[in-house]
Amino acid sequence: MEPQEFNQIFYNEPIYWLEQRWRRKLSAHERTIVELIYRWTRTTQEAEEIKILDHLKKAPYDDIDD
Repeated sequence: MEPQEFNQIFYNEPIYWLEQRWRRKLSAHERTIVELIYRWTRTTQEAEEIKILDHLKKAPYDDIDD
């Protein structure tokens, strides 16, 4: 699965968080790595959410015990 592209604004939060944690600005290379990790993580997370929703559509009450 190829990671999705996101609007640049979505990358700002993890970049800001890491810059605050490290107390310095990230280099261009570090920013690129953060963006790639973010893309991969979000894409993987969305794929898992889709699987869960598909499962619920097929059998929404099968997992409930009486």
